[in-house]
Amino acid sequence: MKSAKILLFPLLIVALSFSIPQRSRGATSVPDFISELEPGEIATVLVSLSDREEVFSFKSKLIASGLTRALIHREIVIALKRSCSGSQSRLIDYLRERQRLGFEIDYRPFWISNTISVRAPKEELQRIATLPEVEGLFPDLPITLIEPLLGDNYSKITTGPESGLKAIGAPEAWEQGYTGAGQLVCSFDTGVDGNHPALSSRFRGNNGASPEASWFDPYTNTDHPKDRNGHGTHTMGIMCGAEGADTVGVAIGAEWIAAGVVDRGGKMETTISDILSAFEWAVDPDGDPETFDDVPDVISNSWGVPLSYLPACDQTFWEAIDNVEACGVVVIFAAGNEGPQAQSLRTPADRATSPTNSFAVGAIDAHKPDYPIAYFSSRGPSGCDGITIKPEATAPGYSIRSCFLDGEYLNLSGTSMAAPHVAGAVAILRQFKPEATVEEIKTALMVTALDLGPTGEDNSYGWGLIDILRAMEFLVNPSIVTFNSSSQEFPKNFSLLGNYPNPFNPCTRIAYSINEPGVVTLEVLNLLGEKVTLLESGYKYPGQYATIWNSENNGGDRVSSGLYFYRLKLGEEYRLGRMTLVR
Repeated sequence: MKSAKILLFPLLIVALSFSIPQRSRGATSVPDFISELEPGEIATVLVSLSDREEVFSFKSKLIASGLTRALIHREIVIALKRSCSGSQSRLIDYLRERQRLGFEIDYRPFWISNTISVRAPKEELQRIATLPEVEGLFPDLPITLIEPLLGDNYSKITTGPESGLKAIGAPEAWEQGYTGAGQLVCSFDTGVDGNHPALSSRFRGNNGASPEASWFDPYTNTDHPKDRNGHGTHTMGIMCGAEGADTVGVAIGAEWIAAGVVDRGGKMETTISDILSAFEWAVDPDGDPETFDDVPDVISNSWGVPLSYLPACDQTFWEAIDNVEACGVVVIFAAGNEGPQAQSLRTPADRATSPTNSFAVGAIDAHKPDYPIAYFSSRGPSGCDGITIKPEATAPGYSIRSCFLDGEYLNLSGTSMAAPHVAGAVAILRQFKPEATVEEIKTALMVTALDLGPTGEDNSYGWGLIDILRAMEFLVNPSIVTFNSSSQEFPKNFSLLGNYPNPFNPCTRIAYSINEPGVVTLEVLNLLGEKVTLLESGYKYPGQYATIWNSENNGGDRVSSGLYFYRLKLGEEYRLGRMTLVR
């Protein structure tokens, strides 16, 4: 050690006639960037087709049918491949015919989103843009690594867990037997040094899996993980690295796979289509939807599109991300290192279409007792609306010691170091509750986080510093979560602090404060004023608290969509709030 600063699911099992409903969009005109090309000039574009899949409702139907994650994954992958094949057939036939006639055309269809990458002359792209099944043409823009900063050499101890692991409760989870064993993590990064002593034994390709199902290299087609940069080796080390007693990773019992698709060095420029191809590979690494043990539990992303390339809240990756998560894979993004300016998250980390998407991670300094936010950590709010709070949570990202090239270790700083802490936590949560959904895991990490900075969710820390043990507790009992705060000040008022998200499905967090000791009750009422469920009833001391309602009544049945009220009582006083459940 050196230191330098297959399960098969036959068709017979699921004989359900599920189909994904489609939504259609109209044709488009020729975009300006195509018109501005020189005659005969060749360009690579992404062709987005009009028919898209409503995967969310399809997934909800599968979950309601009681299927396991493995079978849900199988059904969705098969349906996506089938529907994209049908939707893209006419355009692919056209492209093949133009190739036969001698036109210089290359193309690559995707099923993770209804998109085809096409390289063709200007005149051909103009024709494609006007086809009725085409929604639009978009440039295949470059993707850039969220560059780290060289960290202070805080950590010189080479035995035991790093301070960042202690800050999020990883050692306590290990003591209970939860190390991520049996789980699989994945990164989209610069690659991984597959021979690093803290990582090689955990590489899935060294544990019986095929090279093509363990390592994705679209540039040089190597069959063993490589990393010319060192960034990807560092982030993978944070997820699961350990060399003897030298523990740098969160999920030290997990195995890993990786896609080397960001800043590979030389002339290998990463583009949007490379990321789409990596998402497609990660959802079905061995190309067989009947298998599930090859599919990662989580993908950690340390890349983003700078706002100079795409506007805030750009939707280019949304369909792919939604389809990946519908297949059961949690997708985590580094928020970016463009702080402390407000509204500085990169895309797609800035997405704000649901309480958990995209799950962006900011960075704190775990070497200091108050866990201050790192100066470079990108800040919210989201560029989508200028209001939605970002990031979702924070994790250690300042001067993090982890694996580097040639068996070395190095201290680096960045939200790229924070995101893999969360990814490792996801692996532990999946070991703890294997059938937990993507939404359940993300929600658990958010609502149980240690509140830092201003009280409540804020645009520096999000919900706060993740806490693995508390997230595990939430997965067992999501009904009640006490407020987890670093502040020792007592509230000055008895008040409701609102619920989030609102509207919601299926869970919402109701926060409140009490300024004197007493018996507290919190109950949910319907529009008629009838009690739906009792969330809390008991003696409490002054403080801030939060409770989760999982949209179930006292009998454990899920209630219907609509407007509901929540009533908080302390002695003879009460406060009333309202919330909207959307199924």
